[in-house]
Amino acid sequence: IPDAWMKQTIEFKEDKSGMIGIIQPKNGPCGVLSCIQAVLIANRMIAEKQCSIGKPFTDEEISVALAKIIKGCAQDREDRMCDLFLWKEKPDVAQEHVKIDHVEDFMRKHISQYKGEGGIILLIYAAVATRRPDVVRQDITAGLGGPSLIEPGTWFCNTDIISLLLRGVANGDIGEPEDGPVKDFDVHTGVGLLSIEEYNGIPIAEVLKSPKLPVWILHNGSHFTTLFDERGQNQDLLTPPTTLFHWNGLPPEGPRMMKLKVKAKTVSKGKKNAYFKPLPGEIEDVVGPKSEDKKRRPKQWKSWSYEVILAIDDPTVQGAERPPDLPVHIFDLGEEPTADWRCASCYRERYATFFFGANESTDEVCTKCKKTKVEAGWSIWLPYESLPIEWQRKKDRQYDKLLGILRTKWPDCEILSRE
Repeated sequence: IPDAWMKQTIEFKEDKSGMIGIIQPKNGPCGVLSCIQAVLIANRMIAEKQCSIGKPFTDEEISVALAKIIKGCAQDREDRMCDLFLWKEKPDVAQEHVKIDHVEDFMRKHISQYKGEGGIILLIYAAVATRRPDVVRQDITAGLGGPSLIEPGTWFCNTDIISLLLRGVANGDIGEPEDGPVKDFDVHTGVGLLSIEEYNGIPIAEVLKSPKLPVWILHNGSHFTTLFDERGQNQDLLTPPTTLFHWNGLPPEGPRMMKLKVKAKTVSKGKKNAYFKPLPGEIEDVVGPKSEDKKRRPKQWKSWSYEVILAIDDPTVQGAERPPDLPVHIFDLGEEPTADWRCASCYRERYATFFFGANESTDEVCTKCKKTKVEAGWSIWLPYESLPIEWQRKKDRQYDKLLGILRTKWPDCEILSRE
């Protein structure tokens, strides 16, 4: 077991800006830590109707939170028993069978082990053993996951282990495809999840996007963090600007509790819109930003110009029927380029040829496909503000993943400030 896991503790940042945030020194166990963090916050909201960031979590709160996670894994056990673990001499452990009503007492008695180095390993052992290993394997298979709760080689967390800790079932299939059923599983911890992966085609289940309490685990594609509204009120509409808190315990961005002022008018409901084939002259793809703009104004992507490829009437491209009220944004190729140019025809075939269409100014025909500029077409440059809104949103989430994740829940939200 890597040191990133074996030496990880449940320790919190000590300054008042984030005394409830769990510190994560090394990459790997972020998913497990985010689950613990989120359940601690959710439990305090239930008990106190809010969650102050300046009030440290007590050993009692930690004991109750860990017990809640483990007891959720016993939901299908008729014997009402949980399997808990303690370190003997690492890596050896002792296993104890404990009645579900006594799990909190067990945690209180042994909280130093679960808070100390390797404590999260004991938590995972307990969750898997309580759920039972054969059932966990069935869960993973049913969710088309695998082969394990932790990604082989990288030791990163996946949604199978997140699901096991949040709802007691190791089925990481938490999406609601366009033509699939609505997921109605129970999340006993009251915690939700938002993910940047939603933009890859499968919306996250609504039961996770709109949880019982305003606490979410955030997934940016490679790292899990925590978002919450400390007031403990489940706000559907974040308007006027609402204060949210985002905890990231991992360097170099963390450990940091970021205070966000967020403004939004709408809430994401239902499933993702279908793909609509672009009309000739609409943007087919954005190649990327102008390198000079990016170098002169780093991180200011809204001030950059972008190279775009315009669509043609291609019968091989299919899409859903366009609704009559769908906005249309047609652009003109303009005059033939006299500087270096990109062959639009070759760019469309880039994944087959690994040639992205770059040609020099002196090339009157494409060096790859031998088509003239008129035959092949070329890319054009547009400033960010000229991009249609859907392409602006794509650039926003590319360069600001946190904003992109929030927009899976609140599509028109803006982050007004970050402190």
